[in-house]
Amino acid sequence: MSGNGLPPYSVLMSVYSGESADNLRCAVSSMLNQTVRPDQFVVVCDGPLGDDLDAVLSDFVNTDAEGLFDVVRLPKNVGLGRALSAGLDACRNKYVARMDSDDIAFLNRCELQLDAVVAHKLQLISGYVLEFAGDTSNVVSMRKVPATQEEIVEFSKRRNPFNHPCVMFEKAAVLKAGGYQDLYRLEDYYLWVRMLADGCRVANVAQPILYMRSDEGMYGRRGGIAYGVSQMKLLNYMRSTGYIGIRGFLLMSAVRFVLSIVPASLRRTIYSKVAREKS
Repeated sequence: MSGNGLPPYSVLMSVYSGESADNLRCAVSSMLNQTVRPDQFVVVCDGPLGDDLDAVLSDFVNTDAEGLFDVVRLPKNVGLGRALSAGLDACRNKYVARMDSDDIAFLNRCELQLDAVVAHKLQLISGYVLEFAGDTSNVVSMRKVPATQEEIVEFSKRRNPFNHPCVMFEKAAVLKAGGYQDLYRLEDYYLWVRMLADGCRVANVAQPILYMRSDEGMYGRRGGIAYGVSQMKLLNYMRSTGYIGIRGFLLMSAVRFVLSIVPASLRRTIYSKVAREKS
């Protein structure tokens, strides 16, 4: 237990060559400066990074007097799901806090989550995120997620009920559900569905706990043939296991297909109207 009675936790982050060195520095720093500090920081290098990103990692590792950092280097880029699976193997604590390499966590993020985890014996939790452009003073929208177990299960039949960049989970529960598996851009949603089907105890912090970068490419990445195929694979899995019925499958297939093929500018508008709250 930490000094305030909360359990230790590991941070799990994956970084690849396309990331910004400045963004990586901000993301790592925001987790090191938590009001309840991590006991371990696992960084997975998903393929060679390049000099700038390697320099940032070296700065953190070389000034790491506590021995927090474990750097896992993969010889080639394998994608987020496989990279996180490799990193999870290196996490030594019961609880793991996910963090993306370009976002900025609120400094009390992990304390809020650990308080809830301990109080309610949770195995998976995230919270609201504030999407920003440029810097955190320019918040453009907020993505809320449902708070209670029942709300989360129902919501998950239509949309992703957790914000992946700020989830905290019990490692054993993730592994029991099969861990992260490779499903293009949906490896997290696929994992949550399996965990919920397993009866995992879940919740969300009903307030913002992370700043997430919102760039022009974000909505472009949520479309295209490959993403549409991935969506159909997930929906078919949910139907075949009885997680959703045929009516839900047909409805969501139509919705996801349309969202996959419309231009990114229109997709942004749809998401901002339906799935986000303006700041």
